[in-house]
Amino acid sequence: MRQAARRDTLILARTDALAVEGLDAALERAERYLEASVDALFIEAPRSAAQMDAACSRLSHRDLSRRRGARGGSYAARLLRQLARARHERAVERA
Repeated sequence: MRQAARRDTLILARTDALAVEGLDAALERAERYLEASVDALFIEAPRSAAQMDAACSRLSHRDLSRRRGARGGSYAARLLRQLARARHERAVERA
């Protein structure tokens, strides 16, 4: 019964730490949430592309494909990796 309930439940973790404690604290919380096996993650109100890049760089390598029995990897994780890679390539081109 518990496994059936788990398949039908999405656990979303949200952190508002960015506004009060800063980016590092928000990303540390996000990593702890992922370690606790949440299904989805929401970091409230990144203020810049640099903050989004930092989140992508720090979190996109995480294997989210194990969440909820997904196969072939998580779409969100792949999207984050693509965003991080594209931003990195643009930064290298400008340098």
